Amino acid sequence: MKKNFKKLSACALVAVLGLSCTVHPVHAEKTEAVMQSDTDEILELDQTAVPMEKSTDIESKSTPEQENEKVQKVTNEPVGMVQAEAIENIGGQEDESQEQMEAVNALLSARASIIDISDVDANITQSGDYMITGTATSHKIIVSDGVTANITFQNMNLKSPNGNLKISSNAKVYITLIGENIIQASQDGFGDAVNIADNAELHFTEQSTGSIKLHGASNYWGGGTAVKGGNLYIHGGTVTMIGGNKVKNDYGKSYDVNSIIVTGGIINCYAGGFNSTIPGDCSATYQVFKTPVPEFTAIKTANSIIVNLTNYQEPYGEVYYKLDDGNWGTNNTFSNLRANSSHIVSVQYAGQGSYTQSDEVQHTISTNNATYKITIPATTLIVGKLESTSTISASKDEPFDLGYQGQVDVTIKNDGNVTDDAKLKLTRQNDTAKYIVTSALLVNGKALGNVNTSVATFKANTDNGVNVCFAQPTETNIPVGDYKGTITFEILYSEK
Repeated sequence: MKKNFKKLSACALVAVLGLSCTVHPVHAEKTEAVMQSDTDEILELDQTAVPMEKSTDIESKSTPEQENEKVQKVTNEPVGMVQAEAIENIGGQEDESQEQMEAVNALLSARASIIDISDVDANITQSGDYMITGTATSHKIIVSDGVTANITFQNMNLKSPNGNLKISSNAKVYITLIGENIIQASQDGFGDAVNIADNAELHFTEQSTGSIKLHGASNYWGGGTAVKGGNLYIHGGTVTMIGGNKVKNDYGKSYDVNSIIVTGGIINCYAGGFNSTIPGDCSATYQVFKTPVPEFTAIKTANSIIVNLTNYQEPYGEVYYKLDDGNWGTNNTFSNLRANSSHIVSVQYAGQGSYTQSDEVQHTISTNNATYKITIPATTLIVGKLESTSTISASKDEPFDLGYQGQVDVTIKNDGNVTDDAKLKLTRQNDTAKYIVTSALLVNGKALGNVNTSVATFKANTDNGVNVCFAQPTETNIPVGDYKGTITFEILYSEK
């Protein structure tokens, strides 16, 4: 809280016993209080997303909580093709040269445990990096409980009778696709291509450059499901999910999971088919895009922050705003704030249709300092003349910007020149005895009465000013002479 001081020097003169007295002007200062701050400041905010990196992996993985925040859930059973346009990623470019990809693949191969599915089942019991290749008609891929596995599928073709990829309880599997891959349950039997435990996760990473076809079993009482169970995340690659054909009951589903979250890639979903080809019916095309993070500027006052979006487009859906640890809302103005207070402003695009929910952007923004101007004219006042007044007022021509419940008070400085009951001490000039009389300070014609009481209070520059003057001294037998006194006003800003 800052204090600014202004001084009004007044000449108080008393004429006694009918004698004429000469007024000796005393130096008077015109004083003002201005608390300066930048007004209407525009704050440019930088949108820089920093991906999480893993030193021995070609992919970046986020926690499920982070992914659940930044994307929208896709309802079960989409029918058709999902084509994602190339979008510039924050923190890097999506397209990489062929040389870069070859180098990455070579590094991955060198560091990962390589499994040829043609020879054995892929039983993954420990967390780590793996590469699976080869062709098989009888083997499986099983990820044990609680394992976190980074797996690269490179031109893998797995067509077992039933249950090909099983992800056990609490496991997290991050698959990067290279080349063309297939996991297909029997087309003359039963089973699902991929089975995920309810509390497990399957991710197709954004580093995927290849494709995979996932096909449920066909030609049984009911078709098998391509992906069934827990939580599915698709961030890249081309993922085709096809439910199995039926003999008697229902077609198989392309997926039947607790949740599916899509942030990128090309996704094809079909219910019921005989093989890993795209059926000619029940198809539609739509696109899924990763919504960019919000970009915005902030317009600030001493009591508010207004968020102004600079990259919003209607397809991004509703915009949600949050101040500090408050609740999300759709109002872009945060008001009733303290002056010069720091706040965390969060913004997020909800996404809609083919656009996923964006990442949340946070930035620390401070409100402006309080700004005001109080004036006290440099006027010499004569004691006992009510028409000899001075007006204390807030300038209407200068910025007046206060924080929430802010006010500017003009008070008397208790420096010994004024009594406790707000009477100015007047000292006889050229008097070695320094004879003193007192004169009450009148505010709008009434005695202030207490030195600690505000002379004037301003909450807006439209508030009326106050007139101050000095009453006739009430002492008796006052010696003849010139009497002078000085009163100093303090200006204090506060927020209740």
